[in-house]
Amino acid sequence: MCYPTFRSPLFCSFEDRNSGAENLALGNSTIASWHNRYAIFYNPAGIQHNEKVCFSSTFRNYYGIKSINQVTAVSIFSLYSKKFSIGFERFGNNLYQENRIIFGFAFAVIKSINIGINIGYHSLEIAKYGRDDSFNLSIGFLYQINQKISLGLTVSDLYQPGLAENREDAYSNSAIGFAYIPLNNLTLYSTISHELRYPIEYKFGLEYSLKDYLLTRLGYEDSFDTISFGFGLEFISLTFNYALRWHVWLGASHAISLEMEI
Repeated sequence: MCYPTFRSPLFCSFEDRNSGAENLALGNSTIASWHNRYAIFYNPAGIQHNEKVCFSSTFRNYYGIKSINQVTAVSIFSLYSKKFSIGFERFGNNLYQENRIIFGFAFAVIKSINIGINIGYHSLEIAKYGRDDSFNLSIGFLYQINQKISLGLTVSDLYQPGLAENREDAYSNSAIGFAYIPLNNLTLYSTISHELRYPIEYKFGLEYSLKDYLLTRLGYEDSFDTISFGFGLEFISLTFNYALRWHVWLGASHAISLEMEI
């Protein structure tokens, strides 16, 4: 009778949690962003556009539950004139825990088109029920149509890896996103994503620069019925970001990020 109990929470291990308070405040709509230090979790093609070495970390709490937290760390660096990124993520507690390690790289086909590839390792452990692991492969494209409009495309879990004895599949997810800059201090984001067997999801974000060092953000995700907002403070090589996401049934989730460029 333990088998169905073990199978039920596996769906959580396939949820694309994403990270970075900036992205969370924008409703995870940043598939087409050219300035995303957490690009490895959204669109690996965006790794190419980060010119400096950077280190970022995020702490996120879910709905005020002390024991349910998510910790993320990511780095972007250059090697042999190519851009690489490594990301680590841990979610859960001593009863249920997910870990994810992702290695990604990106390159420019031409000046306005980037391609990125992710190779990810996922592990899931449930107390008294055991642990399992899987690997996945994702690919992303980023196209700067002009100075104001960008297009992003991603396909994740290309070969649909599985976990546990029954090898429950992580269904492939495809997404298309746009970024539009109508004003110098305003950027609009939109993303449409579709995971096999599930409805299409719509995500929207708005980022407005009040000052050179102060950014404000709003976001909305229809699939989770979630609204979000946040702000960012930039000080030379350091950036602090905060996000609050509000679920109409579950309440508030908070996230803070600290980012450093070298």
